[in-house]
Amino acid sequence: MNLTRVLNSALPDIPARKLAESTPRLDPGISFREHIEDGRPVVRIYVPCVGGMFTFEKNEWELTQLFDGKRSFEQIAALYSQQLGVHYDEDSVRDFAASLEASDFWYRTSQEQNIQLMQLSREERLKKLKKKDIWADLSDVDFPAFNPDRFVTWLHDKTLFIYTPWFTIVSLVAFLFVGRDPVRFRPMMIPSMVEKFTYCTAVIVLVIQGKTNQRDLVFAATDLTLGVLFVAAFMKTKDSGSGKGNANL
Repeated sequence: MNLTRVLNSALPDIPARKLAESTPRLDPGISFREHIEDGRPVVRIYVPCVGGMFTFEKNEWELTQLFDGKRSFEQIAALYSQQLGVHYDEDSVRDFAASLEASDFWYRTSQEQNIQLMQLSREERLKKLKKKDIWADLSDVDFPAFNPDRFVTWLHDKTLFIYTPWFTIVSLVAFLFVGRDPVRFRPMMIPSMVEKFTYCTAVIVLVIQGKTNQRDLVFAATDLTLGVLFVAAFMKTKDSGSGKGNANL
């Protein structure tokens, strides 16, 4: 019996089983605020334990608040059905909790995180026990995955100044100067292109995550068009002389 088999036999799975049977709960330090988006109320939430922002429908947030780590899925379903006035079954509650678990939304203590890591290590050991040949278990297929939450949060922190009033005013003044003399103010097209393409990228990522409305793609498409036009103008004025810069875009 090799070391892998010894560890697999010796390490208990009772803590992991206890963790699997428990219901999730919210981060105690969570902060949220209600907004009106496209005429409907939504709730934007910041979760400190993952450093991520989430956007919920108001009824989804009301359901999320019922997860306190003590109520069972059955109790949550019954309580939410009472609040909603419509029957909401236990399986739907479990599916909802699982969808948030995939985004690392729920809060876990350091001990629970260690148990989860131990369980993942145990699963890795079990995989190593399988025979590595072309006739291995075809039902076990691994796909690479990337959670963009941390990247989007970092991008939001770094580009937040772009959406301030003073930056909007500066941008409009810059566009005015570039439009009046594109050859002379050609270097100003570069930050203009960065601003347009950065906004488009952020909107596309948020729509893919389901954290913003798909209608925002209309505004992203407008900025994308302007960004492409800036690129075209930048290339067209590359070889122009300084005396040809009075044409208006």
